[in-house]
Amino acid sequence: MTVAQYPNAYFNWGTDRINEIDVDWAADVNGPAAEIIAIEKTLGTNPQIEKDPIVGPDPITYTSVDARISATLNGTGIPVVSLSNSQTMVPNTLNCSAATNYGVYNTYDSVDYDPFGMYNGSVVTIPATGWWRIIIGQYWDWWSTGYHRCVWWVNDQWWRHDIWHWDFAGNTVGSWWFTNDNVGEQRYTHTAINWEGVLTEGTIMRVSSENGCPHTPHRTWNQEFKAAFVRSVDPSTPAG
Repeated sequence: MTVAQYPNAYFNWGTDRINEIDVDWAADVNGPAAEIIAIEKTLGTNPQIEKDPIVGPDPITYTSVDARISATLNGTGIPVVSLSNSQTMVPNTLNCSAATNYGVYNTYDSVDYDPFGMYNGSVVTIPATGWWRIIIGQYWDWWSTGYHRCVWWVNDQWWRHDIWHWDFAGNTVGSWWFTNDNVGEQRYTHTAINWEGVLTEGTIMRVSSENGCPHTPHRTWNQEFKAAFVRSVDPSTPAG
């Protein structure tokens, strides 16, 4: 069988044949046929179809191979979510219960970007097993004593948290942290969680805010929750 030059080299056709002058020999037909077969094997069958999408079992059919490549480079098949909330008033731990893990669960009034519908108004559900990047953050108004904490819950298990304690030297009137009695000059704080690792399809996530200062309710604001799929992993890779 004629050996194709592609994909190691381009096919050398030579010169165009002329009707009623040139005679086509078997090699003139076998060469282009071999190249066509080589191209087909390189592209594979139905190269315009994403047969194993990140999310969902159903293949995705694009209008062309070019469209599929562009979608891959643009990341349109990568699940991400970005949520934010302007503020939440959090009762202190004395006014909360074990049922809420002594705080309140964050809800987000702004779904900034969620093309895969990961957020249902209460929790975020992971739609595909893989390596994920998680970013959580929120600000807290100043107080003089106690603490503030945000906790990232995964399948109702405490995974990560960040805590800020107000009982430190310098957090007094006239100090570098609290310049005077004007509320506008009391310095606020920020709690944040940044994490990367393996999460499995169906994993449920949410964040709780815990107010451990005597002031109740206390304001937390500019809350954000972001999750982005980074890449696929071996299904046997353990979560976390």
